[in-house]
Amino acid sequence: YSCPGACASIGLRCDMDWQDCPLVERVPGKVSGALLIVHSRVRPDDLIANREEGLEWLAENFSLPLETVRAVLAFHDRKMGRVPHPA
Repeated sequence: YSCPGACASIGLRCDMDWQDCPLVERVPGKVSGALLIVHSRVRPDDLIANREEGLEWLAENFSLPLETVRAVLAFHDRKMGRVPHPA
């Protein structure tokens, strides 16, 4: 459960373990079995890789509820020992 895709594409190393995140799932046959935000086709590492664009941008461009974006980023920050992302 790591996020090598988008993170690696911009030079970030992300050894994120998403298995405890209730907003992330793996559905066999959906986007080749990639880890995805529930009820979407968006990989959580895509949010992480684009987080500098801001919460509203992420929600709008990935067609996700703002609260889902906030929760996924907050989960990532807690797991990685980072200061929480500003709301």
